[in-house]
Amino acid sequence: MSPRRNLTTLNAVCVGLLLAYFLHFALPALGGGFREDEMMNLYLYWSAGVLKSILANVSFWSPFPRPAGALYYLPLYHFFALNPLPYRIVQVSILAATVPMFFYLAQLLSGSRIVAFLVALAMCYHGQMATLVFTGSFIYDVLCGFFYFAALTYYIQIREKRLMLRPGQLTIFLALYVCALNSKEMAITLPVIVFIYEALKCPQLRDWKEFIRKNWRVATPAFIAALGTAIYIFGKLTGSYSLVNLTAYHPVYSWHRFTLTNAHFINDLLYQSATRIGRAVLLAWPVLFLYAFWRRDRLLQLMAFWVVITPLPLAFIPGRGGAMLYIVLFGWATIFARLVSNLIAFAGKMTALSGERAAMLSTLAQRL
Repeated sequence: MSPRRNLTTLNAVCVGLLLAYFLHFALPALGGGFREDEMMNLYLYWSAGVLKSILANVSFWSPFPRPAGALYYLPLYHFFALNPLPYRIVQVSILAATVPMFFYLAQLLSGSRIVAFLVALAMCYHGQMATLVFTGSFIYDVLCGFFYFAALTYYIQIREKRLMLRPGQLTIFLALYVCALNSKEMAITLPVIVFIYEALKCPQLRDWKEFIRKNWRVATPAFIAALGTAIYIFGKLTGSYSLVNLTAYHPVYSWHRFTLTNAHFINDLLYQSATRIGRAVLLAWPVLFLYAFWRRDRLLQLMAFWVVITPLPLAFIPGRGGAMLYIVLFGWATIFARLVSNLIAFAGKMTALSGERAAMLSTLAQRL
């Protein structure tokens, strides 16, 4: 068996173990029923009708709320009415389909199977995000996460081969991104993440004009996606049905709100209740950036930006957390996985060094 085939088989075994771990926790969710929010969501799309729902997915900037939900609710209602089992099967299946994506994306970014496995393991099941699996009304977060990571994985697997996106590939990337936007507002950070990914890859040229001339093409997909995002935000904020008109979604732009909500997010991810824990981690953000750039570790650099940028859609509105941190979790999981990998490598070097020193002392003793 060739080494390449061995690696492929090992990756398949890792993904199989991850799926088994995920399904161990997720399969009990199939016995769940509907909650009040799902009836409200279903009625929204049923009353709008199929045609209006499809048009809303195309005109993603329209004030129609989260139109991708219609692609989930309407077909299931048409074929299965109010039998909750098919709804739960589809929701769990989407989450299960995302697991190999996490593994592949983390491996593309890190070049390490250990890091990829640890990241995907953290993403498989997090206690604070159990509602992704057990509560049907969080289908928007499930769909947003799926399309967000699908778009990013598709983009990065092309760029890691040092290829430029062809028009057809760019169309697929943008279509996946629009699907993420149509699922939930959390997706708006994707163009920024793509741009930072490209910026970290670009060669460091002293002349800024030379830098722009040589690298403008790689930033084109991010700029096109950012233009679509600007149109999306304008449409969502100015419509009569805009979420910002609701008290629960009304933003307060202040440093206090930003630090308070991010401390809350970190507490959720670390299973902590004391606010000081989250604030202590916030103080560690500059240390994380310094460490990432000192090590010249492009993965840590990207994830340092990730954990600051991806929570921004939630950072200025009243208390959110749990399942809504699905995208944010990937950044922290990757950081911890990389640090664990670095510690293992460091411990291995120290053990090898101790062995070499012991051998030298033994040789010296024999000579004496």
